[in-house]
Amino acid sequence: MKPIRLFSLLTLLLVLAGCASTVGVEIERNASFSNLNRFAWLPPGRQPIKNPIINSGIITQRVKRASIEVLQNRGFSYRKKPAQAQFLITYHIISHREFVNNQPFFPGVGFGFPYYDDYFYPGAAMMVGGFGFGYGYGNAYSYRKADLILDIISAKNRHLIWRGWESQIVTRSNFSMRAIYHLVNHILQHFPPR
Repeated sequence: MKPIRLFSLLTLLLVLAGCASTVGVEIERNASFSNLNRFAWLPPGRQPIKNPIINSGIITQRVKRASIEVLQNRGFSYRKKPAQAQFLITYHIISHREFVNNQPFFPGVGFGFPYYDDYFYPGAAMMVGGFGFGYGYGNAYSYRKADLILDIISAKNRHLIWRGWESQIVTRSNFSMRAIYHLVNHILQHFPPR
């Protein structure tokens, strides 16, 4: 493989690895997760988000459906009434803008390896080397991100015992049923804590 292609491939892999998001988790220190078997859905409160892509009843239904399906696939039993459940699950979405500001000018300096050339000047060694500089242009832009937060709440005392979240760039495709299922599944892989 040519060095330029290899360098381009490595750069692309590093960029993609930097774009991958990780799941954040908070756990109530005194909570016991060993006896949790039955759960119910708790509808979220009103969320003051102005973005209609992520603030809709459709998104709520998708998150609910994905949460119930993922938890049932993991062996938990769904109850329609919160009074019959041991824990409740709900969600929040927080939207924020990310700013990327690259420097407008990228100076660079490079050096070549010197070599001795005695072909043209017999008897005397002359050092010939390379020196150069370059520049590039950057730009500034912003994009909208959203954090999907899943809360596990004790049905007994209504205290938060577990929270997991992940960030995504806001697009219509990121909030499709398939994308939400994938996101919910990724977050709930960390529940219950081990």
